[in-house]
Amino acid sequence: MATLLRSLKTLNPPKSATFSITLLNKDPVVYAALDHLGRPALLVEANDARSREVVRRGLRLQHQASCHVDWNGKEEQLNVSLVACESDDASLQEAFVSVGEIVLQRLKSAAQADVVSILEELIELLERPGEPSREGAIGLFAELLVLSLANDPIVAVRAWRVGASDRFDLALGTARIEIKASGTRERRHRFSMEQCVPDPGTKAFVASTLVHETSNGTSVRELAERLQVLVKADAELVMKVQRTLFAVMGLPRSGEPKFDEAHALTKLSWYDVEDIPAIRSAPQHVDQVRYRIDLEVAGSLTIDEVSSRAPCIEPCLPH
Repeated sequence: MATLLRSLKTLNPPKSATFSITLLNKDPVVYAALDHLGRPALLVEANDARSREVVRRGLRLQHQASCHVDWNGKEEQLNVSLVACESDDASLQEAFVSVGEIVLQRLKSAAQADVVSILEELIELLERPGEPSREGAIGLFAELLVLSLANDPIVAVRAWRVGASDRFDLALGTARIEIKASGTRERRHRFSMEQCVPDPGTKAFVASTLVHETSNGTSVRELAERLQVLVKADAELVMKVQRTLFAVMGLPRSGEPKFDEAHALTKLSWYDVEDIPAIRSAPQHVDQVRYRIDLEVAGSLTIDEVSSRAPCIEPCLPH
């Protein structure tokens, strides 16, 4: 299957049609498209009886759309599901193409009944990008770093949290991992009391690192791209990485922070939650207790020690 970006580069904006198109995939039939202003779109032949149109923040999703297209110099009408970027914002167009590449991977193995929902997720992902912050970038950098180091990145990303409110960052079998990062020289991290009191029968660990900004370092998006390559065999996991990236970092923009990856690797240490100082109980009717812990006073573990205490977590540990 051709890539979306490469196919879009072969097209010229149409002169009289709504879109110029080129075939991307045959099952389902998917076309890459450009409108008269050179903005990207995807046209997909989907068996969906709904006639529905959604227009949000420069993005359009339309099922049962009748499109006037120019295909290799021949004009014709196609009845398709259309998802298009109608914004002149270069960042949104770049994000549309980036996520569109993943959508193509997912469509290739999707059941016909899932085609429409996959297209709808593209719009949902891009219409509500997150508001980037330095703290969020540091935290996500650390998570992506640990995931990219895993013995089995596919298992690790599957074990990765679904939402920001999840109690731990990774959960596999009876083991849990919370990934913490500090943007200072001190290994002080915020914890909830619930994170320091794992459920009976489970073992919880902390992966802690120090993440420092540098002008010639690695960006969060670069690290995410590397992880996506490691899990490319599963398009759903690639989308999971992308979904988290947009939720934390928002749309691509100039001047995004870069971090010293070598330093973060050197400073990556592992701790058993049972070994760290913490408040492990609270008065009745008191909840959502949060505090900061200095991990330097606790003894760190080797990877072998972590694995021996919870063998099931081995796929998520650094190789």
